[in-house]
Amino acid sequence: MLEYFYSGEIDKKTLEEHSKDLFAIAHKYQVKQLMDVCEDYMISTIAAENFSKLCLFAELYHLSKLKKACVNFLSANKVFLISKEWNEFKSFNKDLAFRLMEENFLDRKDSSDKEEEHFGSTVINEMQLTALKREFQVCHYPDVGLQNLLAKKIGLPRDVIGEWFKNERQKARQNSSDKKEEHFGSTVINEIQLTALKRKFQANCYPDVRTKTELANYLGLPAGVIGEWFKNKRQKAREESSRIKN
Repeated sequence: MLEYFYSGEIDKKTLEEHSKDLFAIAHKYQVKQLMDVCEDYMISTIAAENFSKLCLFAELYHLSKLKKACVNFLSANKVFLISKEWNEFKSFNKDLAFRLMEENFLDRKDSSDKEEEHFGSTVINEMQLTALKREFQVCHYPDVGLQNLLAKKIGLPRDVIGEWFKNERQKARQNSSDKKEEHFGSTVINEIQLTALKRKFQANCYPDVRTKTELANYLGLPAGVIGEWFKNKRQKAREESSRIKN
């Protein structure tokens, strides 16, 4: 909590280990931004193993976004409805399970009016699109492990997810002339990547090799380019500081 107040950010490990506790504290003190961060993280982690806990958490705090994500999980993962986890959830939470299924049914009925994309015979629905776009904002070049995780989470074939990211990168490149970007040789750093780099620079202008490698994986940029960007940024900061003194 203090980390968030000082930096405006929460690191991934803290979210992984304490998202529910952080949300409870943020809710107590009505820190809306942190509540949203925690809820969004919980949404991104919905799986068969934690479905029951997250549904009950959404019910406890009246979290419509998280509850909706649970309904969407049911829609995208029909095999879950015959799983041991769902049967256990139903046996202890009959009323909630009924309401979730009712919303699931109504959502399917209205799905023809919602945004979707087609990849061959595969239809990507609105919920899946939202999840893909959220991941794309974080990383333009997800590795095979992340693609497999996404495939399991949102119920799409991995090759379809890979193709979607490829197409989305192409769209981003086509639109890049209208956005702020930097060039390092043949590498283009787009606006989203620039924002993340500047935020890291403000926190530490001399990142170590491990931090640069993590940034490279996170942003989909070569570690060498990230190192060069920090070097150039430090030089610009020194020049700016010198001008101010003079």
